[in-house]
Amino acid sequence: MPQKETLPRLKFSFPRFSFTAKLLYSKNPKTIQKIAENLPFEGYAERWGDEVYFSTNWDMPSESETKKVGIGDIAFWSPGSAIAIFFGPTPLSKGPKPVPASAVSVFATVENLKGVLSHLKEVRHDEKIRVSRA
Repeated sequence: MPQKETLPRLKFSFPRFSFTAKLLYSKNPKTIQKIAENLPFEGYAERWGDEVYFSTNWDMPSESETKKVGIGDIAFWSPGSAIAIFFGPTPLSKGPKPVPASAVSVFATVENLKGVLSHLKEVRHDEKIRVSRA
């Protein structure tokens, strides 16, 4: 498994902006290991309310799944083999907090969230996303 010192962050690059995400080893270390093994990788953005997600086509078992996510959380969604970035309400939300379509494995959090939120809101369908070491 990658050590915290060797892979403390990921970089998410979009056509018009990028951000770093701090990895949460205490929550889902196996998920982080799978991601680290596949770096770098790319996907194409989909939107679901204030959630950007993209398919990885990985077969990965779920790990420490939850439906409680916060703004800035990044998670793996097993049913869709996708990575989801939560930044506001989704169609299932009853207030300002995001609610995933089903339970997810949270593995990272967006750094400099305030500076990134407005950019995430402008992400369009099929924009390329590249994930790499920060």
